[in-house]
Amino acid sequence: MTAGSKRLVLFLMLATFGGLPAAAPEPSTLTTRDGALLDAFPSCTTEVCEGILAAQQKVKLERETTLGADHPSVAEALFEIGNTYLRLRRPGLAIIEFERAHKILTAVKGPNHPDTATALSHLGLTRYYMGQLNLSEWLHGRAYTIRVQSLGLNSLPTAESLTYLAWVKLRLAQYGTAEALFRRSVEIRAAGLGPSHPATTDALCGLCEAVKEQGRFDEATGLYKRAIDMHRASFGSNHPVLARHFEGYADLLIRRGRPQQAEAWLKRALELREMHFGPNDPAVAMVRSDLAVLYTTLARYMEASRLFDQARQVLSETLGPKAPVLGDILQGLATVYYRTGRVAEADKLYQQALDLKGVGRDVLQDLDPVHKPTAPLGSASRRTMPVIPDFSPLNPRPHQAPRGPLPK
Repeated sequence: MTAGSKRLVLFLMLATFGGLPAAAPEPSTLTTRDGALLDAFPSCTTEVCEGILAAQQKVKLERETTLGADHPSVAEALFEIGNTYLRLRRPGLAIIEFERAHKILTAVKGPNHPDTATALSHLGLTRYYMGQLNLSEWLHGRAYTIRVQSLGLNSLPTAESLTYLAWVKLRLAQYGTAEALFRRSVEIRAAGLGPSHPATTDALCGLCEAVKEQGRFDEATGLYKRAIDMHRASFGSNHPVLARHFEGYADLLIRRGRPQQAEAWLKRALELREMHFGPNDPAVAMVRSDLAVLYTTLARYMEASRLFDQARQVLSETLGPKAPVLGDILQGLATVYYRTGRVAEADKLYQQALDLKGVGRDVLQDLDPVHKPTAPLGSASRRTMPVIPDFSPLNPRPHQAPRGPLPK
């Protein structure tokens, strides 16, 4: 490990001994632009997920009856239930399950056990997606400290905590720190899993974002191509995680003034997401929104309007009509209306967007109608959603690798 890496480790360990930040009021829905755990947790229909949830709750009840309410295996069942709540876009309920699992593991195995760190990681990731970044940072930092002390600096769970901390730093616009954390995670995962493992490429994707946000576009281009090539080599050209890489690369092309090239990458990302999750998944809707933003910049207003409308319908049905994410969609559609002369309709839409996003009404009158902004394709909250690695206990995907030591 380099001297810089050692300083980084020391900084992170010291930083986690501060007091626990107070949690923000518990929202009933996610508050990031994505409005859901779009990249990390593939959605399912309410009916299917409710069926899965019922089966998981039955397992939990059986374990509580036979083993006791505070047995570690109950905590494992709580993790699964929490994950399903996240798939149902109910993070407030997921937090309840994860907090109980953390309480059980702290009591039975101690506050510094690796399994307790796993519970902290669950909590940290969910708080992240709820927009509670300071609390998420503390939780992931505490999990990191436990994992370093119990598993070592080079363990895969340690790399997981580094990656999650890096995503938080990215959201906080601390790009240099995020870059250092991502680089260290890539090193650990490449050594432990191989350079082409999806967990390695996921960390590499985060590194792409950190480098891009610092304006080093040439370097970011090379990193994106490397991540895409590695993932294709391991899983072929139709793996769903590739969609995320394509979206990030499209954003880079737009920043470099190449929107026509970006269109092909966004279309391919949309195709992949529809292939794996169906046309009515929130993640699919968000790619449609990104493509609509691109078409707006290219003055292809009819296509942009159609895509915004499609995204609006899906997100309203899946996340509810008051989901904050809809504010970005309405804002983008309002921009299209302004530029095509439908000013009265645009004003109405834009006010709805401000209301959904919690912005004061006085903002509207200060904006020139012709230049009222649409949601940027590269908005930080959209581009900084961590992908849960395959070895992580937070990943419910069927191809998940064994999660390592678990409570029995």
